[in-house]
Amino acid sequence: MRWPEEASLVPPDVAPGDDFGRSVAVGPDRIVVGAPLAQIEEDPAQGAGYVYVRSPESLWEQEGKLVASDGGPNEWFAWSVAVDPEQVIVGARLASAPELHRGAVYIFNRSGSVWAESQKLTASDGAKQDRFGSAASIAAERLLVGASHADIDGNDAQGAVYVFERLGGEWSETQKLSAEDGGAADLFGRALAASGDTAVVGGEGANGPGGPNQGAAWVFHEEAGVWSLEQKLTASDGQDPDSFGHAVSVSGDVAIVGAHQATVVGQPRQGKAYVFRREGTVWTEEQILVASDGSSEDNFGIGVAIEGNTALVGAEFDFPGNPEQGVVYEFRYQDGVWTEIGKWPGSEGHLFDNFGQAIALDRLRAVVGASSTVPGGRAYAYTRPPLFADGFESGDTSAWSVTVP
Repeated sequence: MRWPEEASLVPPDVAPGDDFGRSVAVGPDRIVVGAPLAQIEEDPAQGAGYVYVRSPESLWEQEGKLVASDGGPNEWFAWSVAVDPEQVIVGARLASAPELHRGAVYIFNRSGSVWAESQKLTASDGAKQDRFGSAASIAAERLLVGASHADIDGNDAQGAVYVFERLGGEWSETQKLSAEDGGAADLFGRALAASGDTAVVGGEGANGPGGPNQGAAWVFHEEAGVWSLEQKLTASDGQDPDSFGHAVSVSGDVAIVGAHQATVVGQPRQGKAYVFRREGTVWTEEQILVASDGSSEDNFGIGVAIEGNTALVGAEFDFPGNPEQGVVYEFRYQDGVWTEIGKWPGSEGHLFDNFGQAIALDRLRAVVGASSTVPGGRAYAYTRPPLFADGFESGDTSAWSVTVP
């Protein structure tokens, strides 16, 4: 079942190769879409972020275009984006000041309908090629930023995540997270997601019993301002090169981890997604999700998002009408099982759209990026299916009980 489409977003100045839709974020009244390969003046691939606001007429209108005040060529500004009601966070993972590809994150504050850069963040111990800004997630007064190629104890590109706390309107670094059992090329921090006092960090290059590049994800829990490792997650059937951890999402006590390179019944790179649930402090693999009609090379799991009893999984190379157009699958938790409800492509699908590569989901809507769409990318906003008057989702019977008058 296709969700009702609210908008198909394309900025008026988009150009071929901009990669608009590579990153997406959604808030109550705003959507942010990254175009990390956009040319700014004479600088190729400097990158830009676009902010959309929901109008009183329920239309999505462009509110601002964000660029770095000190940006330069090939910095990939807006490779990652995050949003809260008053701020937008934009990662430039290849920013090269003061060192090549050290990376940076820019904070933009809103005054009315005007967005202005207010702060630039870098890692206190950052170094060349760290790629700080590879991922970013905001949860209340805390911001987590991934540096996927940071060296840890001599391990090249093991990766790290930096925690910032907002005090008096400014972000200050408070902690650095890394995997104690990490190794070279883990890419810890290439993907991350935070929800309340829980954060999930993906490391798609981590080795495991199934071989190199099996991938892993680490769950951290925050208490009294300190983040501590709660558990390391791996796939029960993981193999090389599944890339488990390339995409992650968390909602309360439930997390989803994508493994877009996984083989399914002999079909290479069809892809899987894994759902984990926490009871107390223990996370257990609840279910492995696969597409009911999947094929080799689909890359199912390249993008994932979860909120409540709904999970969305992108398969960027699935082709309902055009090769590599991409689709999004909806799964819903019903009667203790995650069930595939349906799938849909972008309404204006084209060859090589990569629809589903990036997904953002909250309780009201979803945003899906299609970064390779002609001419230079597109993002779609969808309304979540309507609720019954009592608040239960359509088709979800798991919460119903008999009431005797």
